[in-house]
Amino acid sequence: MSTGRWRPFVLLATLALSALALRTVAQEAAKPKAAQSNASLLTADRAVIDATNAVAKPGKTTAAPTAEQAVAAAPQGFVPPDLGNYQVTVFADGVGLVRRVEDIDLSVGRNEFAVSEVARRIDSGSARLRPLDDPNRFVVLEQSGGAPRDAKQLLNAAVGRDIRVRDGDYTVSGKLVSVDDEGVILAADGEVHVHPKGQVILPKEAALPDLTPKLSWMLDTERAGKAPAEITYLTHGLTWSADYAVTVLPQGQLVSFDAWVNLDNTCGVDFDNVGFIFAGDAALPTPPAPAAGAAPNAVPMESAAGKRFYLPRRASLANGSARRYQLAQATAARGALRYVATVGPEGLQGLRSAVRLVNNGAAGLGVPLPPGPVRIYAPDALGRLQLVGRQTLATVSPDAPFTFELGGDAPEGLTATVETANDGGALRRTVRLRNQRAEDAAVTVVEKRAAGWQFVSASSTFSPVSGGQSSTEVTVPAGGAVEVRYQIQLPGAPTTGARGRAGGA
Repeated sequence: MSTGRWRPFVLLATLALSALALRTVAQEAAKPKAAQSNASLLTADRAVIDATNAVAKPGKTTAAPTAEQAVAAAPQGFVPPDLGNYQVTVFADGVGLVRRVEDIDLSVGRNEFAVSEVARRIDSGSARLRPLDDPNRFVVLEQSGGAPRDAKQLLNAAVGRDIRVRDGDYTVSGKLVSVDDEGVILAADGEVHVHPKGQVILPKEAALPDLTPKLSWMLDTERAGKAPAEITYLTHGLTWSADYAVTVLPQGQLVSFDAWVNLDNTCGVDFDNVGFIFAGDAALPTPPAPAAGAAPNAVPMESAAGKRFYLPRRASLANGSARRYQLAQATAARGALRYVATVGPEGLQGLRSAVRLVNNGAAGLGVPLPPGPVRIYAPDALGRLQLVGRQTLATVSPDAPFTFELGGDAPEGLTATVETANDGGALRRTVRLRNQRAEDAAVTVVEKRAAGWQFVSASSTFSPVSGGQSSTEVTVPAGGAVEVRYQIQLPGAPTTGARGRAGGA
């Protein structure tokens, strides 16, 4: 066969191979970037792709997390809620910091700006106005106003003015000369009236401006237009406290948890749609002794920061009223019921039923919880809730676990024993847990340590020391047993050199 007869077939084969090559290139270009090797892909883009790949497939259902799953959940951290431009921080000593953001309409030159609806119990010297976005937007030249004056202050401010003193049908009018603890002295018709009996009446223009709490400033600017400004001041008359309720339903192995905050307002102003923040420290901390070389009145930032707790939504509170607001609410959790084996210096102190929750989003919480009393409820034989215990909750940070002992002893079939041996200045302890029941038992082993004791080794990881105790979590299988072994170094004893896992050292 001649070469010319093969040409059509060669041409067709070449075209087919070219089409195949083009198709391959197009397929490669169409692949998702996550499947390609691309060193220039940003870290943020990779995170988005990874998160997209991790989304559950349609139709796949996910069971509600148990308390144990909540414990294992990765910490989410805490981001304070956005409470808007009107916020009040209430401190532990009854002082509140009021913060407002207002737009000021400025003209070139000097401007007067005033705000009303100021707390009557304001600390006048604490008021402050500053530009919010641009520190050079305007300059504050003067400030006036603040707390309203009391009766004696009003009278002293009216010295030199004409006043009246009325006693029934008799009225004497004259110029106010002076004021003392016995009353007023005024001059009228060439006479001086010393402490005349009756009601002192001041002219309206002299009294009213001082009876209404307000703040005003004289500003100077080189640029006209609107400027956002932040107003802050301190006031007395605000107090807060927190309390909690734990409800245990053993039949369904469910536990609910409610956190409440109580706020009392006697500061002299109504708060409407305000964001409330609660502080665990005082508004004005006592300065510590200055360190060598430090300024005499320097206060470290951490000493004034303290703990902050946030109402998750804005709220309203009229002057003279008190309200309770829900701070957080845990969803009914399974697996929160457990048992606590407490070991003290003398050995086993008890094995009791308890509730353990985790302050994270999986449990419906995940916010800083302030200290406060806890009321524990459980149903009686007729299913009616009864108060069965009271405890006190310390501050709980987000993602941290917290436990309440219910007071009742562990059920029959679950036992704990402790063996202690002194080995040359070190205590070797073995906690044996036996479970003859038909279901697994979650147990928290708590070691209450005397001052100066130190973990040397342990068969399981103990939590860091807090309040003189450490703990570890174990699960005792149905019909089985678990041993927790650890060694504690006594104060002043030589180190034994034992090795192992230990926490809280």
